[in-house]
Parts: sequence; structure tokens; C-alpha cells
Amino acid sequence: MRNIAALLLVLLFAPTVCFAGSYSVVSNNSQASELSKDDLRKIFLGEKSFWPDGERIVVVMLKGKKQHKTDFLKEVVKVSDCKFDQHWKAKLFSGLGYPPQTFKSSTALVNFMENNTNTIGLVPAETDSELQVIFSGEGPSAKSKQPMKQALISDL
Repeated sequence: MRNIAALLLVLLFAPTVCFAGSYSVVSNNSQASELSKDDLRKIFLGEKSFWPDGERIVVVMLKGKKQHKTDFLKEVVKVSDCKFDQHWKAKLFSGLGYPPQTFKSSTALVNFMENNTNTIGLVPAETDSELQVIFSGEGPSAKSKQPMKQALISDL
């Protein structure tokens, strides 16, 4: 019984190696490599809907509230999760746009993107794919965990 309690305490307080707030914006469209941070903001808010060649941009992200999404929206799009959702509900209701397509898993999102060249997506930084990383960042939640990760690696 003591061993189980000790194990639970270790698991509860052990630092994670994965940065929950680290994110990457990925695409398999060659035109995406020239996007600025402001372009990304406009794309994720639906203010920029077409690639330079005239093809519609399809924005994708994971379903639900995720730390990497919260950090990306705060740092790049400059809105909260709640404001982002409200923004898209208003655009959808008024007929001015469609919100980003959402997926239950990173695997499903990446598979969709690999088969559709006009996509741009937000994924956790640790997502494994062959897609081009356009922009990446570490949100405040990831930055606050960084010293713990470095200490964990140096202890090996």
C-alpha cells in the first residue's frame, strides 16, 4: 500500500517532458512559407481566406480547449479562446465565413492536411508529420516549464 501511495505521489508531481503550450503552425502549401505573423492572425480570424494563387485557405485545428491553442491565440491572434469562439459564431451566423475545421486527434488532422494542399493548421509542437512548419512558439505555460525540463535532462 505504501508503494502505491509513493508511486502516485511521484506521478502526480513529476515534471512532464512535453511542453503542453508549445505549438506549431503547419502546412503543405508552398505559398505558406512566406506568411508573416500578421498573415497568420488574419487567416485564423478569417480575414484572409485565399492563397496568392486564388485557392481557398482551409484552416484546421484540434477540437476543444487545448493549451497549445490557448497560447497560440493569445500570442499570435491576440484573442482569448472565448473571444475566438465568439468571433467565429458571429461570422458563421452572419454568413461571413466558416470556422476552422476541427479534428479529435493530431493524427486525423495531419492525415487530412497531407491529402489537402490548401490547408494550414495549428498542432501541438510534438506532433509528428512531414508537413512544413511555418511558425512555432512556446506559450507562457511552456516557458514556465522549461527550467524543469532542463533540470530533468541534466539529471540523466
